[in-house]
Amino acid sequence: MRRLAAIALVCAGCYSPVGELVATHVEPGGSVTASLDGGASLVMTAALADGAAQPMNIEGTSADLVFGLIFGSDDLTGMPASAQLLAGQPVQMTVRSTGSVQLSVHLGGMSCAANTAVIHLTPDGNGHVNGDYSGAGDACEMMGTLSGIPINQP
Repeated sequence: MRRLAAIALVCAGCYSPVGELVATHVEPGGSVTASLDGGASLVMTAALADGAAQPMNIEGTSADLVFGLIFGSDDLTGMPASAQLLAGQPVQMTVRSTGSVQLSVHLGGMSCAANTAVIHLTPDGNGHVNGDYSGAGDACEMMGTLSGIPINQP
């Protein structure tokens, strides 16, 4: 019985939801514009650049628009784009069939997952990222911008 009590006391400090409740959380914000096949742009506010995720990503969702970007390597340095961006450096990523960068846009009932695309991202020095993207998937084309997207630092 004493052994069980000792184990219970040791494990009592193993998990506490209080840390998660009082931790600082970065809320989605900024705006993403997206256009598919040259149509009208739609703005979405509620994206987050999640630097704590592995791999880093930018995701946003609204009733009409879903945007997703999974980071890979920076084209200009060959370094992980997430490390470059979190260090305050601009990055350029290219979606290729042999690469790890993924970009998809779902807009107004249409979907486009890029087979080829170029993404430019620049941190603003105040915890946000701005940028633009353009690309093409199977029988679809996409383009748009990112403005003031908050970065969740690891």
